[in-house]
Amino acid sequence: MAGLSLSQVKNTALPELKKYCYDYIHIAQAKVKHDGPKLLWVSLDTDKLAEAMQTAKNNWEMEEISFDKK
Repeated sequence: MAGLSLSQVKNTALPELKKYCYDYIHIAQAKVKHDGPKLLWVSLDTDKLAEAMQTAKNNWEMEEISFDKK
């Protein structure tokens, strides 16, 4: 849904999310059915996100992340 290829998600987006957003985004693999495919589950802790936004210098302070590694 983000318009990224599978390799962009796996090799760039997920490691960057885990690195910069580990306090409030939790990512895990799981299966719904025993013989089903592994799915990626992403959950957002809204309380911790709100706390992080309050302690930031301003509400738009974020690291610039490039998904096109050169």
